[in-house]
Amino acid sequence: MKMIIVNNEYEYDYEETNGVHTLYYNNAECWQSNVRGTIALSLMDNGNGLALPSFCAKKQLNYSESIHMTILLKLINAEYKFEIATKINF
Repeated sequence: MKMIIVNNEYEYDYEETNGVHTLYYNNAECWQSNVRGTIALSLMDNGNGLALPSFCAKKQLNYSESIHMTILLKLINAEYKFEIATKINF
């Protein structure tokens, strides 16, 4: 498992097994006891794309779901480098 650091805090664990990408809440006390060590989000690479979790059938993600999705997508697409910049006129 890989440790995931968010805002300089160790918050999640990540693993990929047989095309299933899983983000777990870590076991730290920053999480409520019923959440520690449980799955935050899981995506499956089915060979044609990523199978989205059931909550994606909703028309809106809550803030936690959007963060979990962002983390997993960045991990899955690690070979790409993303930067946000202000346009520079030459």
